[in-house]
Amino acid sequence: MRPLDYRKPASTTDGQSQPRRRFTNPATLLVVVVAGLVHCLAAHAADSGAAPVLPQNVAEMRDVILSAVRSGKLEDLRSALDMNEPKPETGLAPADDPIAALKAASADGRGLELLAVIAETLEMPPAALPLGKDLENNLIYVWPYLAERTLDALTAREEVDLYRLVGHAKVVEMREKKRWTWWRLIIAADGTWVAFKKAD
Repeated sequence: MRPLDYRKPASTTDGQSQPRRRFTNPATLLVVVVAGLVHCLAAHAADSGAAPVLPQNVAEMRDVILSAVRSGKLEDLRSALDMNEPKPETGLAPADDPIAALKAASADGRGLELLAVIAETLEMPPAALPLGKDLENNLIYVWPYLAERTLDALTAREEVDLYRLVGHAKVVEMREKKRWTWWRLIIAADGTWVAFKKAD
């Protein structure tokens, strides 16, 4: 049996040759493949309710905060706080020293509880909320995404996420109040750390 020669033109039923259609430019082929892959990934993300893709500035600020809290030292969080002017809103006093305020608000008196809260919160996906008219920087990213969910309509997976963040008593309290009442962390699209405070 003779091997197939892919260089020969295909034949039609009337015996006339017909040139094969093929991509002669590797760059063109690459664009087609990548476009198809992006389309598939986007469709999958939409179907699965995947977390929003973070802008680079937001991702960088999140990484700075996580690196600080994972050290186990509240003071290490100061570098992330100092990247913002004005300082992130905490809703705590004294407002001029967020580290002292967070330490005082932490149940253990050293800030370790709130470091754990920040770490667990930032491990969750955020909610992306439109704010403002700037098309490129009109979003704020709110952690955890549960802070923007209807708490009596969570999926089983979302309920597990909720219990990762708070105990049963707090879950019952929030459901009775029908709103999120735990900590939330907000980063603007330009990478500014806006707030880390309990919901009002």
